[in-house]
Amino acid sequence: MWIVVGLTTAAFATATVSGMIGLGGGTMLVAILYAVLGTPALVVPIHAAVQLLSNGSRVVAYIRHVDFRSLGWFMVGAIPAPFLVVPLIADVDEHWAKL
Repeated sequence: MWIVVGLTTAAFATATVSGMIGLGGGTMLVAILYAVLGTPALVVPIHAAVQLLSNGSRVVAYIRHVDFRSLGWFMVGAIPAPFLVVPLIADVDEHWAKL
């Protein structure tokens, strides 16, 4: 229970930093999640879910300011990119992929 409260507080704090400075909150949250959870298998999906909710809520809040034409051009590259890149990196030797 306390881990959930702590991580929720950390997510709020890093979102506040990101909102005030404009960047860095997501990176800070990854470091905190890794320090608490200890494994990328948990950190990556949890961080992805937090970012999806955080950024999605901003889209809803500022929907009148979304430039859908630019969004369309962004999606032209964003949608096929994972399907093109994952096969290239799937066979990378683990030695070269370590951070």
